[in-house]
Amino acid sequence: MPRTICNGVSCYWEEQGSGPPVVLAHPLFCDAEYWDAVARDLSRDHRVIRIDFRCHGRSVGNTHPWPIREIADDLTTLIDAAGEKAAVVVGAGMGGLGALRLAIRDPARLTGLVLMGTDAGAATPIEKPFWKLVHVLATRFEPDQRPAVVPRAALLNPVLERLMFSKKTRATDRALVDKWLEVFAAQDPTSTPFAIQAVADRDSVAADLSKVRTPTLILDGAGDRCNPPHRGARLHKGIAGSRREVIPDAGHMMALEQPAEVIRHLRSFLSQLVRAAA
Repeated sequence: MPRTICNGVSCYWEEQGSGPPVVLAHPLFCDAEYWDAVARDLSRDHRVIRIDFRCHGRSVGNTHPWPIREIADDLTTLIDAAGEKAAVVVGAGMGGLGALRLAIRDPARLTGLVLMGTDAGAATPIEKPFWKLVHVLATRFEPDQRPAVVPRAALLNPVLERLMFSKKTRATDRALVDKWLEVFAAQDPTSTPFAIQAVADRDSVAADLSKVRTPTLILDGAGDRCNPPHRGARLHKGIAGSRREVIPDAGHMMALEQPAEVIRHLRSFLSQLVRAAA
């Protein structure tokens, strides 16, 4: 599968299907597999392009801190590497932070924008210490020893499962939760903390939301504790002409928890783009 260099870091990406391009940008702690259900459906009539962001999955990690705006840089590089001038960009969590910044600074690269569990603001005074705790837990073991993933998971899992999954998902689909907790815990221990730091130290772009002219869909999980739904409501208010949907029984991992609902809303939005372009 192809790789491209994003700000000096080798990043893995893949594609499937043909048609109008759709880029899928995953949340913190995840990788391209997060989008499996969505990609299977959309690739029936779209070219679906997925990336493992730096410090995640099959991509190389950084050895130093980096700002969240570099996720926007990576998306630009990905679109170029795929040979596209522009694409619909679907960003969840950290991927949404990058997609939003790309839409503000270089709107010509987007034909549509979907923000899932995304915020325009900086981390709140309450949120910053929490991310610091996650950062500490993510680094409290010997990175050279793979068996040490077990104690790391023991520290992180109780925090992450409540942060990432809705109460209903935790109660009714333990197999899904446990599988993805393993994915979270297996991310590169030497570079993942830099991704956590980038999210925690993100700048606010709330004052720039009026610059977003790209057709925009905002999806919020009703049970999202990582990015509570009121933040999506602020995005909707700040982005003129945007559309917003709240997905019941979904947390921050809504594409895993409620894939049929996510796909339904994405399909509706993509059809709307086609009609507008006709």
